[in-house]
Amino acid sequence: MMIERERAVTDDEITARVQRLLRSDSATNMLPIRVSTEDGVVTLRGLVETLDDTDNAAEVAFRVKGVVDVVDELEVEL
Repeated sequence: MMIERERAVTDDEITARVQRLLRSDSATNMLPIRVSTEDGVVTLRGLVETLDDTDNAAEVAFRVKGVVDVVDELEVEL
């Protein structure tokens, strides 16, 4: 019997999935967020209106399989 091993998710795949989920989630779909991933660590950058926006974006990113951590570098407009 063969056991299939699950292949690791690449950083590019994680970035694409996070971007897709951010665009499809009603709490984050209008936010101008740039996403990058290195070794499973997702970094979110951009300018948002509220602290809730930063929390929502991080929560959405954590939902993606393969994400090890989320670094929130989002700036809140003053």
